[in-house]
Amino acid sequence: MEGIKNPCHYQYLGIHLDQPNHLPTEEPQPRRMWALWMLFFFQYAAIGVYFTYLNVYFLDAGLSGTQIGFLNMTTALLGVGGAVVWGYLSDRTGKPRLLIAIGAVGSLLAAQFIPFVSGFWGFLIFSGLGSLMNSAPGTLVDSTALSLLGKRREEYGRFRLGGSFGYVATALTAGFIFQQTGLRLM
Repeated sequence: MEGIKNPCHYQYLGIHLDQPNHLPTEEPQPRRMWALWMLFFFQYAAIGVYFTYLNVYFLDAGLSGTQIGFLNMTTALLGVGGAVVWGYLSDRTGKPRLLIAIGAVGSLLAAQFIPFVSGFWGFLIFSGLGSLMNSAPGTLVDSTALSLLGKRREEYGRFRLGGSFGYVATALTAGFIFQQTGLRLM
């Protein structure tokens, strides 16, 4: 338990850190499991509508293939580094739900500025910020799901399937909408 500021924060998940493997001591509640499925759905729905078409948006905004590749490389590296930082913060604070919310809101806010930016450096700044913020939900939702499932971790795929449904639904829908309206709605 060294390094964890307040182990009581994990009790809302049914996790007691004084027990072996830190697994929940009680069966997950159905309401929490439904919320977990929906969390995956909306997390990947956002990815499906936004990140699937972001490179096309950058190309339409006048960036070269090299610039788009550099943006993708930089944001991927920032996302990996951000995941480590968010994981550390979650372990230190014991508040993964708060950090997931902060990351999701921060990512959403960063994405809102993309349409008002012109030029490579502006896209790099806001895409990088969005990637750093998005790495919180990307990392912590998975670990929270596994914690909630406890001894039933083999059921993880059922909940992650919600994310697949969200991604497919919005990627297809957004593709149709963008084809009709152009990328200005992005």
